[in-house]
Amino acid sequence: MGGVDNGGYSGEGNESDGGEYKPKLESRQQTQDVLDTEDEHFISKLYKQNEKYINWAVMILAAGGYHAYFIYCIIRHYQYDIPVWSCGQEDSCPNQDPDQPFWCQSLAFLIIITAFTWAGVIYGYVLKPMLGTWLTKATEPLFKTADTMLQKRIVRLMIYAVVIGGILTYLIINAIDDTRRLISIAGYFVLIGIGWIFSTNPRRVRWRQVVWGLTIQFGFGLIVIKWKFGQDLVSCLSSKVKTFLGFSDYGSSMIYGYLVTDTVTHTAMPFTPGAYTGPEQEQVPAILEAINQSGAFGGGGGSGMMFQILSLIYFLSFFVSMLYYLGVLQFIVAKLGWLLSVTVGTTAAESMNAAANIFLGQTEAPLLIRPFLSLMTKSEIHAVMTGGFATIAGTVLGMYIGMGIEATALITASVMAAPTALAVSKLFYPETEESRTKVGDIKVDKGDDANVLDAAAKGASTAIMLVLNIAASLIAFKSFVAFLDAAIGWFGGFAGDSSLSFQDLLGYLFWPLAWIMGVRAEDCSVVAKLIGMKLLVTELPAFQDLADIKAACVPLADGTVSDACTLDSRSIVIATYALCGFANFASMGMQIGGLSGLAPDRKSDFAQVVLRAMIAGCWVSFLNACIAGALT
Repeated sequence: MGGVDNGGYSGEGNESDGGEYKPKLESRQQTQDVLDTEDEHFISKLYKQNEKYINWAVMILAAGGYHAYFIYCIIRHYQYDIPVWSCGQEDSCPNQDPDQPFWCQSLAFLIIITAFTWAGVIYGYVLKPMLGTWLTKATEPLFKTADTMLQKRIVRLMIYAVVIGGILTYLIINAIDDTRRLISIAGYFVLIGIGWIFSTNPRRVRWRQVVWGLTIQFGFGLIVIKWKFGQDLVSCLSSKVKTFLGFSDYGSSMIYGYLVTDTVTHTAMPFTPGAYTGPEQEQVPAILEAINQSGAFGGGGGSGMMFQILSLIYFLSFFVSMLYYLGVLQFIVAKLGWLLSVTVGTTAAESMNAAANIFLGQTEAPLLIRPFLSLMTKSEIHAVMTGGFATIAGTVLGMYIGMGIEATALITASVMAAPTALAVSKLFYPETEESRTKVGDIKVDKGDDANVLDAAAKGASTAIMLVLNIAASLIAFKSFVAFLDAAIGWFGGFAGDSSLSFQDLLGYLFWPLAWIMGVRAEDCSVVAKLIGMKLLVTELPAFQDLADIKAACVPLADGTVSDACTLDSRSIVIATYALCGFANFASMGMQIGGLSGLAPDRKSDFAQVVLRAMIAGCWVSFLNACIAGALT
């Protein structure tokens, strides 16, 4: 009988085979798949057949082993009376770091992590499946009533008045003892007023988005800067980050040796001038000593940037790539994006991008929302670009911490920038169109790497170009600034002032901006130069100069400080917040190029809003600096 195509099978209804259907391979690929299956090891077959149960068994065994270890640690601390939450007597905690809370260095930290993990498991696998639907139905009338009330203009104005009035009252009371804090407060509102005046559509600004975003910024800053527990929390996080970054020295020292460790044959210098016995006994040792003290090869002045600080990026990229492959990074970003969306009131896509910018760079974060870039309104595109300009990538943040910039300030500024970027973006470029991206549309995929080791290896390899780009940019821009200084000095010489430089001009230009952020008058010129360097060149040389100033302010053995210490501690903090971001003219090309590769059909829209977004990114950093000045 003739064959009938039926789902890839052909029927042969003769009596000899009893009318049974036999499989018919439709292609060479199917044949190969069958051969591969036949050649597959029986362990692989067994795993595929029982993959779900095996995975659960491994997870249960791992969890059981961890909890056995956890219980043993608690029993041991109880039996030997080892402090857990606090150190009752100073002499009983000889290894305690005074700059960190005790609970961050003891078993308490492990208890906290375990408790949070269990809370997440109970919520995700017990409470949400059992009570999620019921809770949604129970609270739905409440949310509908709240939405109805918020539609009324008088209600919104009352809420804004209470929130803004409460924040202002606290700031003014806090600033009574220091008038510079009052200047920071005034500067904050001056910057918001300027942003509103130059908005694309001042009448269409949705103040709910602006007020909520800035309120979250202030709330987080208040918790971290003024609340003792918040200070301890960020201090603990900063110490863990520093410890984590320090492990990169183990790998880089294996490659670069004394260039990282500052040690060779038990000395702290790459050369030993006293051991030289050749000709020119006076000149050669002097040259070797000068090289030692220059720090170019790791001696005297510390490790060279290329060998130690930039090596952090390899390690961080390696680790972040693993988190991305495992889906951990996407999970955190999705939750933070959801939180920003429901509080600030921005759309899901732009909120997720803002959350991703806390960890990823301005060209990497949009990868999480790539399918929606072509659908976005211009206001949403502006929000995406502003978020990229207002923050710094986690890998670069690690580099700045390695330079000596305060980790607590950098981490705080990065988190504060996420809601502030959304608020400032909607102030500069209000939404006038209907968004086509919804919360339910957002689905974040894992990487396409073969396994976690493949992802980690690719991350380390990818970092090579980033490191080379940073090194090349630093060399080129530092050289360019030196050229501009010399050129301005050459022209100034004919007018009787050969000491005039390009950085002096930046100091004059941005002096008012530094002053309204709360920097003391005698420091404004230096901070203004750093801000101008960040905007017109990049933040990299600006942070390098700030790190040099900070290092010079460390007291010497006799209690004095170097003449290179040109800023007080408060001005250094404000400058750190003001510089924290990718907003500069050089980054504009990077954003246009990166986003155009993801959505070529929107290239003209990217080019139209990029300048405004870059300025908005600067505004975010300046507002963060004002908050730091008002609370410090």
